[in-house]
Amino acid sequence: MADKTRPPRKKSAKSGPAAAGPATAAPAAPPASPAAAGEAPQGDIIISTRYIKDFSFENLGAPDLLRGAAPHFDIAVQIGGRQSGSQGEVVEIVLSLTVKAVRGERTAFIAEVAYAALCALRTEKTELREHLIFVDVPKLIFPFAARVICDSVRDGGYETLTLSPPDFATMYRERKNKSAAPSPQK
Repeated sequence: MADKTRPPRKKSAKSGPAAAGPATAAPAAPPASPAAAGEAPQGDIIISTRYIKDFSFENLGAPDLLRGAAPHFDIAVQIGGRQSGSQGEVVEIVLSLTVKAVRGERTAFIAEVAYAALCALRTEKTELREHLIFVDVPKLIFPFAARVICDSVRDGGYETLTLSPPDFATMYRERKNKSAAPSPQK
């Protein structure tokens, strides 16, 4: 007979098939070396930490622009990465979001965050490594960066803002196409 005095257990956010795999796990201890674990699967991401690297909220329109018509939003997204560690085994990936809100000709606010993750990327293939840096890791950390922006907008006195993730794969392809295009000769 089932115990009716206790509510059913809820699954935690970390359980289930979506949390399986190294792309969503953030280990507490440093990862074992590929040599100790045998061949590392291609394309593994291990995020050891994530953090706000820089943040700014400028409430330029307060209090005059706190009420009235919804502002127009200009949103910019940038992704950068740099290797650290003696052999470049750890990469700091920084996702920068900038939201500028304008009402009429006046700027209501500017919110900026540079949100970073320290990652171990286990792959030898340059193409796959770039994809992990510019597509996969930004997808994983975008919700955290967006939350920082959205919370600051709300706390700044404006209506709730919801940011949808950009298409990081398209951004990556455009970046590759732009860098592969021959530069005009003078």
